[in-house]
Amino acid sequence: PVTSGSGSSLGGPGALTIAGTLDVNGSYNVGTTTFSGTNQDIPVLAYQTVVVAGTATLTGNTTVSGSLTISNANARLTLGGHELTVAGNFTRNSGQLIITNAADRLTIGGNAAFNSGSTEGHLTAGIVRVAGNFSTGGTNHAFVSTGTVVRLNGNAPQTVAMHGTTANGTRFRDLIIENTAGATFSATAIVQNELQIAAGVPVQINASMTLTVHSLLTSGSGSSLGGPGALTIAG
Repeated sequence: PVTSGSGSSLGGPGALTIAGTLDVNGSYNVGTTTFSGTNQDIPVLAYQTVVVAGTATLTGNTTVSGSLTISNANARLTLGGHELTVAGNFTRNSGQLIITNAADRLTIGGNAAFNSGSTEGHLTAGIVRVAGNFSTGGTNHAFVSTGTVVRLNGNAPQTVAMHGTTANGTRFRDLIIENTAGATFSATAIVQNELQIAAGVPVQINASMTLTVHSLLTSGSGSSLGGPGALTIAG
């Protein structure tokens, strides 16, 4: 365990790897914090960069000023009814991201990458907000939402690049695009329930790509949906 008393400081541009308890009562300003233990609690601190290499759960609403990575197949991050704000990029190399509480919120200021492994049964509630690009890896269960809503809310054009999409595999449950700078589907994508395009939002489907919406597609005033690709409405 790491314990610091009131008025102390733990910081610097280097890295801290903790496999036990992190109990900080002073200031905390470490460059990279790695949680490598089992069933760890992540305390509410001012994190710069975070790596989850073990299994860990948030204890409160938490902000990471840099990036956050779930680094390996045995890693697991559970939001536990809290909000996690990542100012930079979010990467799930493999391992598990658990968003199963209606109060769960994941806000990503950079890109969101779900690179490999499976999220089957782990994205059943809550909201994921992404301001950058959204991508999945080649495995067909890299992002399987059965209840988690994804909102694209950036200020610059965003790209959605989903790979390994199947009706029972990688897919959105509900997708809301509210970025007035627009979004482009650069690979085939599936929305299992509802796709909402907010007012004034342009959406493009690239050539040779298909966007499939299984239930409902709604678009607001002044929005546009176009491109050389294909749209399939299955509902």
